[in-house]
Amino acid sequence: MLFPIFSSYTPKWRCKFNDASSLPTLGSDSATFSKNCTVFQHCTAPNTIEFDHIYFHSAALEFNWICGSMGYLVPLFAQIQFCGVLIGTLFYGSLSDCFGRKPVAMFALSFGISMIVLSGFAPSWQILLVARFFVGLCIGGVVVVVYTWTMELVLPEHRIPIRSIFNWHRLKRKQLCRELFRDKGLRRRVLVLWFMWFTSSMCSYAIDLNSSEISGNLFVNQILFSVIVITAKWFLIPFDALQFSRRNLHQYSQLMAIIFSWH
Repeated sequence: MLFPIFSSYTPKWRCKFNDASSLPTLGSDSATFSKNCTVFQHCTAPNTIEFDHIYFHSAALEFNWICGSMGYLVPLFAQIQFCGVLIGTLFYGSLSDCFGRKPVAMFALSFGISMIVLSGFAPSWQILLVARFFVGLCIGGVVVVVYTWTMELVLPEHRIPIRSIFNWHRLKRKQLCRELFRDKGLRRRVLVLWFMWFTSSMCSYAIDLNSSEISGNLFVNQILFSVIVITAKWFLIPFDALQFSRRNLHQYSQLMAIIFSWH
């Protein structure tokens, strides 16, 4: 799902002057590495564009999604994939109810893998965008269907005892979605939780998808991001007890994030 980090990677550039008379025309910024589209568009022959630290040839470099009329394809690439994820989460859930979890899960996995291979060998950016849309569609199916299917692998004779451990209570009537908004206190909590989850997801994906803009080695930065997330999750295990206050953890964590991000 975070593949756009690498597909949209674009290193800084500068104009490599073969003709010194062009320097005053482009300005002094053209001699230093930056992401100045004016330099990129006006650096013409006999001068050439020189990139800084090309770790690999991303889709942005291969199909020239850098500046000008093609520059909009960089954000569009991620948008199309995440639109596929959104549609897949809605579409595959209904399919799995009609045709079963296993066949739909196997289809989502196999078709998704084939689309990943196609995106790797796409001869044009149009085919690449279509392939990544279907990859996102299959990711939505995997998130919804495969997780449910693995939970249903528990033998039927063990499902009721396992569920009764956590749900041993009187049977209540089925509640509707509007019940969440009738009570003032419950309505306030739901709205706060929705806003928190939306903000958390937006910040998380914004940081991940823009991590390629951070200075330094791209791969080292991604490893550091992963290590921090894994360490934080392992750190929470010994504190997840009855006396553990998740509200305090959340509030103090947000406070620390605000303090350290302030500059």
